[in-house]
Amino acid sequence: MLFKEGYGLTEAGPNNFVIDAHIAMQKKGAVGKSMLLNDVQVTNEEGRPCAIGEVGELCVRGSHHLFRLLAK
Repeated sequence: MLFKEGYGLTEAGPNNFVIDAHIAMQKKGAVGKSMLLNDVQVTNEEGRPCAIGEVGELCVRGSHHLFRLLAK
């Protein structure tokens, strides 16, 4: 049985990326393609865009994301 997968974050909502179930089976750990209204970039330790295949931090920006988390 195949499932449609999505990837999200608490502060960014549940649907930021989507991947077809068949592709998810071939690419374990992949999050898929960015959904609409997201600005996505993978950056290195200096905050610069990574080259293809380079490991980095996944940065997501959009109007539906929280500005900041509520501190207690």
